[in-house]
Amino acid sequence: MHRMGIVLMVTAVFLGGIAAEEEAADRVTVNLVAESEPVRSVAARITEQVEIQIAVTANTERNVTGQLAERTIDESAELLAAGSQASWMRAYMLESSPPEVPYSAEELLTKLTEARAAWMERLTDQQRQEVFGRIQRDGPGGGFGELLAGPGGAVATVQDREGGPEGARGGAAVMMQQDDPIRRLLLPGRTDTITLDLTDVSLEDALTQFTLNSRFLVVAEEGLDGTIALSLEDAPLADALEAIAEAAGAQWRPVYILGQPRQLTQAEMAQREEQREVRRDARFDQRWEDFWQRTPQERAESIQRRVAGVERMAERVQNAPPERRERLVRRQARMFDRMVGYSTQISPEQRLELRPLLQAMARQRAN
Repeated sequence: MHRMGIVLMVTAVFLGGIAAEEEAADRVTVNLVAESEPVRSVAARITEQVEIQIAVTANTERNVTGQLAERTIDESAELLAAGSQASWMRAYMLESSPPEVPYSAEELLTKLTEARAAWMERLTDQQRQEVFGRIQRDGPGGGFGELLAGPGGAVATVQDREGGPEGARGGAAVMMQQDDPIRRLLLPGRTDTITLDLTDVSLEDALTQFTLNSRFLVVAEEGLDGTIALSLEDAPLADALEAIAEAAGAQWRPVYILGQPRQLTQAEMAQREEQREVRRDARFDQRWEDFWQRTPQERAESIQRRVAGVERMAERVQNAPPERRERLVRRQARMFDRMVGYSTQISPEQRLELRPLLQAMARQRAN
């Protein structure tokens, strides 16, 4: 039995669809008491009372105990997720009308995964860096959940195979043992207000800008179209969604998804690592292909920066705690082996240009 908290309380505001014109005029208070009740059942009772779906994944089977009253729907989802050691997220649907049979959590995750991938394709390189730059610099270990903190979602504190909390031997290592689709979907820097200035843009462009500025995903029903013009400054997300929905002749509604991370099997972990290695090789080859397209001066400056990066890595290894140091050393070894292998495939003139980098990596490997 898992307690949601000493006392967990919830107030929800119905903001779904065109009915959101009424906004918070009528606040719906939810009073729920759960005593060792399946989290799916508690979520269903909240959904019934506030008419906002909280979908729970099939593998989330914990029981929870607590009282729900006088909290927002976000707080409800957060407390329910914490009590069941699950991740959770809020997203939005844009559709002509809600489906007669509500989507399952798995169906919603599939739709959101597709929407996120399409949104990513529409971003420029600079926009991707603005969204994900901090995560790429800091890496997923030891603080990835904090990087994804914000309104509308949170990642579970997962357990490693020996029962210790994430971070006991490093968050990155634990993440490799887990399948958490909600963690993969959450975008960093989420905000419940938005500033948008759109002049006669397509529905696709409007939703791209909405997600870029709010970091909340929107699933748009296929076939919807419209021309959107709006100007908002630090306005509630509902204002932007309402204007977009009206222009598209559609309705919008929030949805919530809650799910426990699933423990991967050894075979799944091995397969995932193979896939990562294939992606690493592809990125490595592409980076060096781009490198040789630059001018000699640009290449020399790039090598200097890479050498400096290797030296900074040496300092990180030296100052890292033992468990993280071991992972960094393995990472360095893979990078060095990949570079040595690559150097055998290029011309002697090209190897000469790379010599400072290879020497710096060799020194670091020896230490």
